This record gives sequence, structure tokens and C-alpha cells, in this order.
Amino acid sequence: MNSTNTIAAISTAYGRSGIGIIRVSGDNVLKIINVFIQKNLLPRVATNTLIYDVNNEPIDDVIAIYYKSPSSYTGEDMLEIQCHGNPIILDNILSMYFLYSSRVVAPIVRSSPRASWGLSMLEASTAPSLAPAPTMV
Repeated sequence: MNSTNTIAAISTAYGRSGIGIIRVSGDNVLKIINVFIQKNLLPRVATNTLIYDVNNEPIDDVIAIYYKSPSSYTGEDMLEIQCHGNPIILDNILSMYFLYSSRVVAPIVRSSPRASWGLSMLEASTAPSLAPAPTMV
């Protein structure tokens, strides 16, 4: 998938929870990692690190995972941030990404719009409804 912008979305249910996940996909992922995480992340390795705001103040202790293109869900460079699930923390992190040309994705599609571009309209429209589907054990 070739794109000229970066998208970001909260990919967990919005509200208070133990863990919140934000995914960022696109051209600016490495810039975002350099500015806000300030660590070299190895592809596909979960790294415990701090995430910083625009004033270089730590926001949260997070797990960051970098997925190098084309080996990601979207086929682009992708960053997954696993942080505390407080909505204030999630909103702060998401708003920082917006400063770096990220487009915030509407909650209805969460983190699947890039991946769903290769699907038919019917297939893409069912993706959000599959996310909360119960599993059989």
C-alpha cells in the first residue's frame, strides 16, 4: 500500500481500562518514533520505554512495537503503542501524532482502513463488526 500520509487510531475500546492501544501507520512512523519515543526500535520486538510529549516530558511508560514495511497489517511502516488505558493518556498520545501529520481515524473503523482498502466494499464494511465478536473456546 503506497500512501502519502500517516493515520493514527485508538484500537482498543475507548474508556477506562488497564491497557489502551494506539496504532500509527504510514510515512511518518519513523519520525514519530524519533521524536516521541527517542529510542531505536527493532522491528517486531516489544520494547518497554517512555513516551514523551512535545515538551520532552514523559507521558507514560509504554510497550512500543515497530513493524517495518511491508511486514505489517497495513503493508506500511506501523507503530503500536500499548499504554495505560486512561482516556486522558490515550487522547494525549493521539493528539501528539496529529501534530506530525497523522490523520486520526474515525472510531467506527479504528485501525483497519488501510488494511481494508484491498477488500470489496462488503468485506470492508463488515471489518468493524468482527472486532468485538465473541470467540468460541
